[in-house]
Amino acid sequence: MNEKVVMLPEKQELKQPQKSVWGKNRKYRRRSVEKDFKKFSGFKVLKRIVAAAPNDLVKAFVVFLWATGGRVSETLNLRKEMFKVRQDTDPPILVVSDAPLEKRYRKIAEYIECLTCGELNHKAKECRNCGADLVAHGQRHFITEKQDETRNEFVIRLDDPFADIILEWLKQCDDFLFLNFMTQKPYSRKWAYVQIREIGDKLRIELWPHKFRAERASYLGTHLQAESLLEWFSWESWSTAKQYARKGALGLARELGVKVEGEE
Repeated sequence: MNEKVVMLPEKQELKQPQKSVWGKNRKYRRRSVEKDFKKFSGFKVLKRIVAAAPNDLVKAFVVFLWATGGRVSETLNLRKEMFKVRQDTDPPILVVSDAPLEKRYRKIAEYIECLTCGELNHKAKECRNCGADLVAHGQRHFITEKQDETRNEFVIRLDDPFADIILEWLKQCDDFLFLNFMTQKPYSRKWAYVQIREIGDKLRIELWPHKFRAERASYLGTHLQAESLLEWFSWESWSTAKQYARKGALGLARELGVKVEGEE
């Protein structure tokens, strides 16, 4: 596909400092699925986190963040119409349709910043201003446009922990599940990050926004095959699904027909 003809941005727009919504004095450590999510932490931990929420709004947000496995921005933009109860299954299920899918972008152009003089160039080997070798002294940047996409349909079992909280919250909402009545818009990511940070501080545990998504994937990975995880989360990468689709010793034992105590 041909790239659009796009005007180069102004140099002063190139590296705008971004405000952190996680906290000025908190060092951000990039987490790794391989290192940080070997297995699901367990419902005992999740129940402590939900119980530590300061009010019903935050409690519902944490539960939906976990249950849908959505990113913070995706969860904040959930609407009541996306959830339909199916009573004709055993157990009953909640079918989620058209949930928002963020972080899907398409590259429409690229340009090269000359690290010698700062000039911005379309694709070239030499800087049009100073003649510097852009292969050795250039940095590529991309211009992208966001794509409006939605997730595949997925289901939540209504015999899962927290299902009662989900159903009760859906009853209370008319449209957006997390509507800020002061602004008449969904709550901001900053609001969400502050709530998660404060729960973590209260419990004295390391808690960050993406943890709930990773925990959900780790839990589902003990039950679903990689291809099913791929569909449930609407992931594009097989490698992501395979990293989470770990059965563990008990899971492998079940597949071999071993009965695990406490399970029907």
